[in-house]
Amino acid sequence: MRLNQDIIRSLLLEAEGEEPVDLSPYSSEQITYHKVQLIEAQYVKGFIHSGLGNVIGAEINDLTWEGHQFLANARNHTVWNQVKEQVAKHGGSVGLKVVEVLAGQIALDLFK
Repeated sequence: MRLNQDIIRSLLLEAEGEEPVDLSPYSSEQITYHKVQLIEAQYVKGFIHSGLGNVIGAEINDLTWEGHQFLANARNHTVWNQVKEQVAKHGGSVGLKVVEVLAGQIALDLFK
C-alpha cells in the first residue's frame, strides 16, 4: 500500500484531539496501515496488534515530539495545500521526512 500524506496528517490531528477529523473517506485497512507506519516511524506512541504474523489493528495513544513538530507546520491549511502542490509538481511521491521539511520551509516563508 502506498502512503497517503492526507491520511498521515488526519491521523496526527486525530491523535492530538484538538479538532474533529473525518476519516470516513478511507477504508479501515488504509487507516490501520497508516497507524502502523506512524508508530514505526515514531511520530506517535501506540500499539500494533497482530495475530498469526499479520497486523490486525493498531492503536494510537499520543503524539511524540516528532509528531508534534510535523503537525505544528502541517496543521495550517494554507501550508498543507502548498505542500501538496509542491509534491504534485515534482512527481507526487516523496517520503514523510521530505514532506515534514517542506512544510517547515513553507511555514517559515509565511513569516517573511
